[in-house]
Amino acid sequence: MAQVDFEVIRTQVQAGDYEISVHAFERMRQRSITMADLENAIIHGDIIERDPQAKPFPKCIFWGFTILKGESIHIVCSITPKSRVVTVYFPDEDEWAQDRFRRR
Repeated sequence: MAQVDFEVIRTQVQAGDYEISVHAFERMRQRSITMADLENAIIHGDIIERDPQAKPFPKCIFWGFTILKGESIHIVCSITPKSRVVTVYFPDEDEWAQDRFRRR
C-alpha cells in the first residue's frame, strides 16, 4: 500500500491550489470562519488525525485557531488528488479533550 503524504495539503493551500466543498463553505459561513482562518489553521496548524484508508479518498484533520478570536477549529481535508476542504467545525467538548487535540 502506498504511503499518503498529507503535508501536500499544506503545500497546495499555501499555493492557493485547493478546493472547498459546498458543505465546508456553508459551515464556514454559518460559523463565521474566514478564508484567512481556514488557510492559517492548515498552514500553521497540526495534523491531529490521519486516515489514509478513508473512502472515497484519504483524509486528515487539521487543528488550528481562528485569527481574531483564537478559537480552536478543526478542518477535515482530503486528497482527491487535489487537496479538498471537506468540512470545518469548532471541536465539541463532549468528543474532544480540553486541549481539543485528542479525542476523549
